[in-house]
Amino acid sequence: MRELFGHAPRRVLDIGCAAGAIGAGMKRSMPGLWVWGCELNERAASVAAGRLDHVTTLPREQWSAADRERVAGVDTVLLLDVLEHMYNPWAELQFLSANLPPDAQVIVSLPNVGYLWVIEALSRGVFQYLPAGVLDVTHIRFFTLDTMRSMFEETGFEVEAIAVLGSSGEQMERFPAPVACGKLLLTVESAEEWTQLNATQFGFRLRPRRRGPHAV
Repeated sequence: MRELFGHAPRRVLDIGCAAGAIGAGMKRSMPGLWVWGCELNERAASVAAGRLDHVTTLPREQWSAADRERVAGVDTVLLLDVLEHMYNPWAELQFLSANLPPDAQVIVSLPNVGYLWVIEALSRGVFQYLPAGVLDVTHIRFFTLDTMRSMFEETGFEVEAIAVLGSSGEQMERFPAPVACGKLLLTVESAEEWTQLNATQFGFRLRPRRRGPHAV
């Protein structure tokens, strides 16, 4: 994910930090880095507390006034494989866009339900939850690349960079190209469309487009 950073982080908020492994790794490689983790699983949070500078174990709506104010001092937010687990990721993004400083960067990773394998299964009438991956049984929300972008723009962010984080499929050189997909025959119009169909996950760097006068 570091290739998505637009600037070197100094103060990081890792939402859904689990046991704090990512933040701890960043602190080892970036001396002086301050990392705040938010993790609702108390067992994981207790491990993170020994690795990070500050750990919050409450959902954002229950944060203390001090934590809510602390967001304004953050220059980097990590939302790595977490938005799809939220009932209302739009509200979380709106809160961040309204409270982060204007030069903050938000690094996001999200699974792509527009993945070719999912489309192939749907053509056979199958939408099967799995222990991990795009159709992880714990996922609540599902997005394609287009609806990911829409969510970010609707909640006050500009998309500054996009990366494919997981991909499969052979390369194609000529377009448009017919592609058999289960019971469907797709016409892939471009290399960009083919890349999107084979992406299991996308990464983003976002920047607040505007700051609201009050937290959402």
